[in-house]
Amino acid sequence: MRAEEIKDAESLQAWLESLPQETEAERETARRWAVTIAHRAAMRVLPVAWEWYQQQETAKKPVSLSGSLLRRSLLANLVAFSPSEEILECAQEERKKALYRSAMKQDGQKLEIALSYAVAASDASKSFFDAIDGCSASVDSHATRLNSEQFKSGLWTEIRLDCKAIWQQYALDRINLWRNPDPFNQLWDISRSGLLKRSDGWRFWVEWYENALYGRPQDYDLLTKIALIDPADWDKGADHVNALIAQIRLEHIAETRPLGEDAIEIGPDGLWHRAGKSDIDGDILEEVVGNVRDEIWALRSRIQGDPGNMFSALVADLDLLEHRIARHPDKPLRLHDLFIRVQGHIARNLDSGELPDDDCVRDLSSVLGNAALDMCNACDKTKSVVQKRMAVRFDEADEQTRDDLKTIAEGAAQISDDELATEFIEDAEVIADEAIPLSEKTSTLYRLQTRLARIVSKDGKNLVDALRLIGAMGSGVGVLAWITMTLLRFIIGA
Repeated sequence: MRAEEIKDAESLQAWLESLPQETEAERETARRWAVTIAHRAAMRVLPVAWEWYQQQETAKKPVSLSGSLLRRSLLANLVAFSPSEEILECAQEERKKALYRSAMKQDGQKLEIALSYAVAASDASKSFFDAIDGCSASVDSHATRLNSEQFKSGLWTEIRLDCKAIWQQYALDRINLWRNPDPFNQLWDISRSGLLKRSDGWRFWVEWYENALYGRPQDYDLLTKIALIDPADWDKGADHVNALIAQIRLEHIAETRPLGEDAIEIGPDGLWHRAGKSDIDGDILEEVVGNVRDEIWALRSRIQGDPGNMFSALVADLDLLEHRIARHPDKPLRLHDLFIRVQGHIARNLDSGELPDDDCVRDLSSVLGNAALDMCNACDKTKSVVQKRMAVRFDEADEQTRDDLKTIAEGAAQISDDELATEFIEDAEVIADEAIPLSEKTSTLYRLQTRLARIVSKDGKNLVDALRLIGAMGSGVGVLAWITMTLLRFIIGA
């Protein structure tokens, strides 16, 4: 049976059962595909559940969306795209609960989206289209739309496209949930705004959903840690769960983000120190830096003999290159970032006409690009940081948050040696400077945020004490939570 023939639940089940299932590997593939398709179908109507949740909250009715729907949705996400043994065990437990709840339901209203199956189904032929448990009331205001032939046709078009894509070995988690216009677009915009107004803790869920909605990468290792939070904690409500998630996110940053030469550790004196060492070959570093210096010298000579000063837009960048090379002669990561930054300045100034389209300018830009590439190719630590940094989406945050970050950095400086303390203050000032574009802050944000995450994870009490000592914080009990949420505001997603 071909995917193009799918038009309803019966034909979808027939397609799933027609998949090769002679070996255990083939049967496992069929089960995984079924879960994946069902999960994406459930995610398409999740905005209805978001709205329902907020309506119940506004009416001050007791609800536990985080302890039920969201946990199972997250489990479904992982069963579909990153199944581990622990996740599969949790999913099986949820499946048993879901089947019991389904059997106990007395109302006949069923939204044709297989959330309970998507969470934990192990048999593609059973219970594929089950109700969204606990959320049937949320469909009342959308019943006309959900039951319309136009909506059902659009939904089955998306399911059919998913089946075709998965058969062709495409990664469905990198494909938008809706290829055609999203019928819940406006509803999600309203729900999104409402969730973000409630607390910073909801940012994780908003970003997780939008990653799925727009086919953006998910950090499945992080999602696994969150899904494995004790079920008893999930039952304690959204605020409790979201606080745990924030802590897990910051610890995940500290554990998984490489720092290379910018790594830090606590010394025997109780202070934090730079501990990172470069693994670049000294001869390669000397040659690369020498090539850059040669181009700087050539341009300096042109500038001195230029009565019209047509290279004036480059003077500040040449000064920056010479200053930073002198300060970081043996640090390939810092040099890489410097070369990329100046190369970007040159490109913008060439485009705007601030710099002439001169061979010397082009040569410097080319040498800087090659030098940055050499820093990565010749230094595995530098490459790992650069690659990880590219996967992080940063947010500039608002002025208050940038000021708060500066305060936290000042506290970290109090428990660091002089060299590291200076770097903390300098990095925080870069982040606070509105004149510097976000594109030029990302390396600094990555370094400062990751370092502070490690301090919070390993030495949080001393950081809190330092902030109180300098008068930045009172004696409240929520200081560590405030630090955590401040650091997380600068990233979008994981």
